[in-house]
Parts: sequence; structure tokens; C-alpha cells
Amino acid sequence: MDYVGKLCNGIIYGHYDEFGKNYHKLVFATLVEITKRRRDVPRIAGQSEENGGFWNFIFRIFTGEGEFSPKLYDGFRSVISRMGSQNKLPVVKTGKKYYATLMMHAFSPKKSILSFFDLCYNVFKKDLDFGFTNDDEWICETVAARMKNVLDGGYSEDQTVSIGSNAYSIKIGLRSFALNEDLAADFVKFVTDVFYRINTLFDGEKIGEDTRLERYLIEWWKNKTESDKPSDGTGIADRKRVSTVSKQNIVAKYIMADDSVFLSVPSIRLDGENNEMRLAVYVNDMQVHSAAMRTKRGELVVATKPQEFELNELLERRNTMNVRVEITENGTVVFDSEKNKTTSLNREFILFDGEKEVFGQFNKPSNYFVYSKDIDGLKSTPSELSTFGTNLYNIYPDAGESLRGETRQVFFVNKEHAAKSGDKVCLIGNLNGAEWMIDDVSCVVYGDVVKLMVPENLNVKSLELRVHGKSCKLQDLRHEGVENNCRRYGLEKSGLVSECKPTRIALFSRDKEETLLRETVVLFPNMDIRFNRSVYYGNMERKATITVGNESREVSWTNRDGEVKCPMNEGVLLLKAPCFRWRIYGKEWRDEPVKGKSWYKCFLENGDLLEVDNPREDKEMSLFLKINGKSREVAKNKGGKFEICRAIYSNEGEKDIFAYCSDDGNKFELFNVAT
Repeated sequence: MDYVGKLCNGIIYGHYDEFGKNYHKLVFATLVEITKRRRDVPRIAGQSEENGGFWNFIFRIFTGEGEFSPKLYDGFRSVISRMGSQNKLPVVKTGKKYYATLMMHAFSPKKSILSFFDLCYNVFKKDLDFGFTNDDEWICETVAARMKNVLDGGYSEDQTVSIGSNAYSIKIGLRSFALNEDLAADFVKFVTDVFYRINTLFDGEKIGEDTRLERYLIEWWKNKTESDKPSDGTGIADRKRVSTVSKQNIVAKYIMADDSVFLSVPSIRLDGENNEMRLAVYVNDMQVHSAAMRTKRGELVVATKPQEFELNELLERRNTMNVRVEITENGTVVFDSEKNKTTSLNREFILFDGEKEVFGQFNKPSNYFVYSKDIDGLKSTPSELSTFGTNLYNIYPDAGESLRGETRQVFFVNKEHAAKSGDKVCLIGNLNGAEWMIDDVSCVVYGDVVKLMVPENLNVKSLELRVHGKSCKLQDLRHEGVENNCRRYGLEKSGLVSECKPTRIALFSRDKEETLLRETVVLFPNMDIRFNRSVYYGNMERKATITVGNESREVSWTNRDGEVKCPMNEGVLLLKAPCFRWRIYGKEWRDEPVKGKSWYKCFLENGDLLEVDNPREDKEMSLFLKINGKSREVAKNKGGKFEICRAIYSNEGEKDIFAYCSDDGNKFELFNVAT
């Protein structure tokens, strides 16, 4: 600042006529920094903001006097013009272009940026239903186009502009950015970054504070959470999301709520206000519902309202789940659930993990729910099964148990445990939580290698390996070595597993006269799946990058979604993200903390235990209670469950008891109770 001040004095006193080209970047950067720090200067009625003190403020910084300096003004104007003509910085080309250029680069005034945050939040709330992923980036172009269209008409600095249903104070800095043709792509990226950061703040996470814009966002969000509280006292972060989709991404789903199952049709964004959307539902090819879909108006987008149908009512007096959903727009079909296997609603039974449907064939032993019109007609069910509602059942499968019908089978396995213990036949080398479905075949995904692990205590001479129905004696294959008391066989090296195609593998024991292993695999060489977090919990940003060879693609989802679906190689890749969950034993799993404070006797019954589902088996999970600033570890029983009730009931009279889990790298807040 002082050095540029000396250069300014040199121009004022005639030592030189303009700033040397070696100082252009320094002079311009200094002007931008001063513009950032400038507070709004009171203006005389009838004067523009520029004439109301901007340049006088700049001159005062360098000279100590608030008088207008023509020489200094010409010097600053020359710097901006020359840098613009040399493509060293974008310059506003019309109007008060030097003043506007500085305001644009400084994102000034501050109230204009805060008003823009309000605009983005209203779109986030009304058009995106409190959720923003990479599938929603299209709306950033809509916001940019709408702003350009409205701002292009021209208005005075004193006026607010109407965008959607609200008026916003968009001043010259941001207006210049939005209207600059050379910066069109940059402005869309800027809008996109703002939406992602708002989504992060909404999810209860922190954003960086490295830039002025980020600090403004944090300040704005703090004020927003205070002013946007409903009368019932709940904050905006307590509201549930209901994902709205484009016509190209319509997927009807089965969801479970309380003790009922529903067919859910999402809210759909419309291209035009007058477009008529109609929904028809068929069961066994008979139409059971047909009506126009009601619409709702967002900030910039019109969308249909979501709809739900209780499944028991749809399937009344029917024993099969042959359901089809058809949606038309102005008479043209835009969605038919049976046109694509990934959107089909036909089921033999429906498996739920909490409210979400589970599609994968291989799942960890845990607490699940099953919807079936004929549970007794299934070929195999877990031994621990109880009725939860009409046609709805609760199961607690053990490792090795299965759920099998005529057309679908689900296995409950713990391959990682088997590989480490060395007491069971298993395949290793799979990508954790990944399955690939093609037609009606579900395959466990392997990257590069498929290793067969056979315990040494088994009689190898009696073992028969069957690949696609063809048999060979296991003893005829050369094993690679011994690991965890198991012989290790490389099936991919033996040429027994084809690349990118389903391969059925079974190991039969003639001694025991039973099949010890049955699995369908697919080998995708060089496949890599990287999640943006090691563990997910609560409303946090969820992204995964899937790489096959030289091609990569990014997928995102919310914690309201179940498995992540990604089309690949004419099939569908299913990903189970590493999510941390907990529950009071016997109750529903939770993947987020309990908000607010609870009275302990309403929250816990005498003898209750707490169970965690830790996706990282290499990390030991511990439970702690934080009382008066001190943390105390909660003991486990012999079954590995935490004795939460005993620990809390022994702390009578405490106003705040915070329960949290930790694995020495992550901390997961669970709940807060008072005793």
C-alpha cells in the first residue's frame, strides 16, 4: 500500500505521466484490495455511487486528501485499460467501466453478495428441496441465465431486481460479473461453488475461511439460521429432504415408514408451466390409478408434487408384486418403470435396511425388514424372523443364512471375517461394497485379482471347483501359498475368470456332500472406487469417483438414498458407501445424531444396550460419555454391545450427558440426555 502510494505521489507531482508497466499488476491488486475494504459511503441525493465518493475515497487512501485528482484518475484508468487490452484481466466494456471493473473484481459492495446468497438459498430451498449434488448443477446455468436476462435490462443502483418471487439488491460488482460475456463460464462456476458451500453449511459441516467470500458465507449463514427459524423452534437444518428430479432421472421407489411400505413417486421438474403430467399405476397390467399430477412453484422452476401409495392397498387381494408406473407429459410417455431393468418395480420380496430398499445380493448380517405377500412360500428365510406389520417382517440373519425365493436370493455374509479367521472357504480381492448387476444376474466386483482361500484342514482331494458348470479337481490347480492357515489359489491367473463378464464359481466337497462356496463374480481390471470420506455419518457431502482404465466418473448421493446406482458396461454398478450407524439394541438404526436434548428415562429403558455398525473393520470403535468436560469410556458386554443404560443411569442429576463414538480418527456424536 505504501509503495503504491509513493508511485501515486510521483504522478501527482509530475515526476512521470503514468505507472510503469512493471507496476500494473501491483497497482491494480492494491486498488481491488482497497475496494474490498471500502464501506458504503453515504451519497448525496441524485448522485450515483461512483460520483458519491468512490474515487475520492481511493485518492484519500493514497494522498490523505479527498479531492478528485484528474492525473491520478488517468493513471488508474490507463492501468486498467492496458491490462484489459493485453488480456491480463477481464474489464467491463460499457458504462462506468473502470469503477465497475474494480467493483467486479472485489465483489463489492458486500450487501450485494449477501443478497445473492439469499437468491441461491431460496432456489436451494424451493427448487432443490434442501439438497444439491452434481446432478443438480444444471440449475446453476438457469440461475446465471435468469440473472443475465433480468440485469441486462438496466436499472439504477438504488433499485432492487425481481428474480423469481423475491427482490434482490444486486449491485454493480456482481452485475458486471454476471453480464460479462467473456466470464460466462466463470460466473456459472461461481454460482455452482456457492450452491455446494450452502449445501455443506446446511448439512451442519464447516467450510473453509480462507477467502473473503467464504467468510461472507459463514457470516450470512449464521444470520440466516437465526432469522429462518420456524415458530415451533426447529432450525432449517432439521427439515427433511425430498429429492426433486429431472424428467431424465425419474425413478419410482419402495420406501418403508413406521410399519408400512409405500410406492414413492418423486417430485419432477417441468420444462414449461403449462405442461400436463399424468401418472398411471398398474398392478398385474390392470390400471389402479390414473390422474393429473399436481404442481408446485419454486423460485425458478415448476415441479410436480411427490406422491405415495401404500403398497398393501395397491396389492389388495393380489399375491404378486407386478407393479408398473407410467408418467406422461402432454400425452407423451416420459417414464415407464418396465422399460429399464434398473427402474423395474416387479419384486418377489422387498428387503429394507431402515427406510431404504436393499438391492444387493450380498449383505452384512444386521437388522433388516422384509415385505412379502407370501413369506411362508419363500424357499429360505433367516431363523430369527418376527411379524412387524401387515406383510412386513423383521429379520436378524446370522452369517451364512439367506433369503431365497423362486427368482431372487440374498446372502448374508461376512467375507472379511472369514478371510481373517481362516476357518471358512471364501473369495478375496473384491472391492468392498461393490456389486454389478446385468440382466437379472448380480455379481460381486473384483479388481485385478480373484483369490480362493481354502482352510488347510479341508481335504483338498475331495474338493471340486465348478466354474460356469464345468468341474475340475482343486488338487489339479497349483496354490500360490499359505495365508491365515488357508491355501491361496489365483483364479484369474489360472484363466478361470473372464474379464468384464459374469463368472459363476462354486466349490463342492464330496466328503461333506455339500457346496462350501457359491458366488457370481465379475473382474474389472484396474477398477478403482474412491469415496471422498473414509466414513459417512449424518448430512455430509457424499461423493465417489469410479475409475475404469483411463475413464473416470463422479457420483453423489444423500444420506436419504440407499445404495448408489451407476450405469456401467451395459449393467448397473451398486455401491454400498462406508456409513457409520448406531442404535439402541432392538430399535431402528440411525445414521445421524439425535437433535436436541432428551430426558434419559424417555430415551432409555432399564437394561438397554447400544450397538454400532462400523464400516471399517480395521478400526476399533469405542463409546464415550462426556460429562462436565470429562470423557468416560463405556464398557462392552461379552457380545460386543455397549452397556449404555448402566453408564447413564449411574449419573443421576447431570444436566448434560453427551454420548459419542470414536475410532481414534473420527468422532461421531450420538445424542445428548439429561438425568
